[in-house]
Amino acid sequence: VLARIPVQRLTDTPELALAAATRLLLANRFADMRSHLARAEAQLAGADPEESVATRVALLLFSTAVARTLGDNAALMAAAGRALDELSARGAGLPAAPGYRATALANLGTGQLWAGRLGAADTTLAQGLAEADGVPEATRVNMLGHLALSAAVSGRVTEAEETALRALPAGQRRPCAGGARH
Repeated sequence: VLARIPVQRLTDTPELALAAATRLLLANRFADMRSHLARAEAQLAGADPEESVATRVALLLFSTAVARTLGDNAALMAAAGRALDELSARGAGLPAAPGYRATALANLGTGQLWAGRLGAADTTLAQGLAEADGVPEATRVNMLGHLALSAAVSGRVTEAEETALRALPAGQRRPCAGGARH
């Protein structure tokens, strides 16, 4: 569907700028998404916040994807925090709000982990995991992987193994030798 949008139209609205960014996301060209995200943000500057909440949240979640791939932890945490704020202020009624919130929490928790704030990361990632119904499996696995890493770094090796095993499909779960028994 995205390929059918004429290239010259991809700058007409913030939603079309996000469609252009989506095309690049699907091609794993995250750094190239930045100009389209900047265009969408500029176009949203004068928009009614109540009418543009879905577009604003999408912009912020795309921004987290770009920040993660570029290793920009400050931008990652800022965009995830702003997405959570937007969802709390105006976006709770969006049909996909729970999934958006879980995704934003996953990204904020990742940023906290990268910053060495393990306690905050554990709390945020656990909250995101609790709200993860309807999110892509990769988001759930990502949260479990980061929770396992945080546990391992904190010396909670058995917890780390148990959490990591939860990320695997049931038929593939095998404990480490000498580790936790399942």
